[in-house]
Amino acid sequence: MYNFRFLFFVLIFLGVSGCIKSPKHKGVAYVFPEKTIISEVEDACFKDSGGKWLKKGKEAEDAILGMFTDEVPVSQQKVAGDKIFTEIQSEFKINSGEEAHRLEKMLNKMKKYIARKDISYKVYLIEDEKNINAFTVPGGNIYVTTALMKFVESEDELAVILGHEIGHNENKHTNGFLKKQNIAAKIVGEDAGEIVASLASLLTMSFGQPQELEADRCGLYLAYSAGYDPAKGIAFFERIGADSNTEEAIRFISTHPYPSERAHCMERYLTAAKQ
Repeated sequence: MYNFRFLFFVLIFLGVSGCIKSPKHKGVAYVFPEKTIISEVEDACFKDSGGKWLKKGKEAEDAILGMFTDEVPVSQQKVAGDKIFTEIQSEFKINSGEEAHRLEKMLNKMKKYIARKDISYKVYLIEDEKNINAFTVPGGNIYVTTALMKFVESEDELAVILGHEIGHNENKHTNGFLKKQNIAAKIVGEDAGEIVASLASLLTMSFGQPQELEADRCGLYLAYSAGYDPAKGIAFFERIGADSNTEEAIRFISTHPYPSERAHCMERYLTAAKQ
């Protein structure tokens, strides 16, 4: 009886310890005003009138798309994601080695902090030594190039990047592309469910500055929540901005614009969240 009671209390202790366990952070503590879904980025992050017009343009585009097409169901997002996965397999070798497992572990640390439970997030490492890039597609698949893995200098940087790509799906940025396809399908009279993205179109799909800033904030929150230092993650964007003239950085810059302004806005966001 004694042994049973001892075992019982040991199991209870371990269970409670597991419930209250939180990420260990060395240094600054943060409390973020928002989690993975961002309501709005303040105007202070848009340094000039051109940036503010981009923000207004994004808001107008969202309103117009909402008028002419319904919300994209998760099933259609998954169809697009599955198709792009098949096309990527035909164009690139998908790495399944140690670095790929490293990415999977990092994603798994973040999953419990993700708001949208209707999306099944997965991350793939693709063999591309030329382009420093990470991108996501409808449905939750995230792709990271081997060139980017070599460029990052810490897991903190990698965590912010991975969280950033999650942010594009969390905030439905990828859905805008599918909404435009659905509108095109209505015009030509085809079944919208059959209109899915192609590899070329998705690889060249770029997000506007407001969307990038929203995804950045999601990345900072997820990196911190999973136990990484979000402040160190900003260093990646600073280096990308400094290398914007190099061939390797061109891909990342073309799909993720305004690195210097984004780094500045991320620093402001972290400063405001400091405890």
